[in-house]
Amino acid sequence: MAGAARPASHQDGFTIVEVLLALVLLSFVVMGFQAATGQIIRYSGQSDQQSLAVQLAEDRLDRVRLDPDYAGIPARYAGVEEGVDGGTLTRTTRIVRTLKQRPTGMLDYLTITVTVEGASLRGPVARTVVVAAP
Repeated sequence: MAGAARPASHQDGFTIVEVLLALVLLSFVVMGFQAATGQIIRYSGQSDQQSLAVQLAEDRLDRVRLDPDYAGIPARYAGVEEGVDGGTLTRTTRIVRTLKQRPTGMLDYLTITVTVEGASLRGPVARTVVVAAP
């Protein structure tokens, strides 16, 4: 039967309830993606700040290591610098000089610790280097 007629009560398509249910499910999926994207952006910003803090600490240590005036290092570099990133980060340089008389001669070195702190960091970033007298 090529031209059999369908019953009058049968209709093609979706009901309004099915459409609303699909929209509700789709909105939950979109909200989930939005929340995940927000977390990724937040972690990316924190990672950038962490990298900046490491770079600020390493830069200070490089300057100290390259300074030719060993005796003047503590006076020039020890202390606290506010807003070193042009914003909220604080860099503290702590220098401890060790002088010990040994039978083979004088032991003279500086232990330099640079700490970068700020509200935007997960925790303080610290780097330490030992510089010996020439």
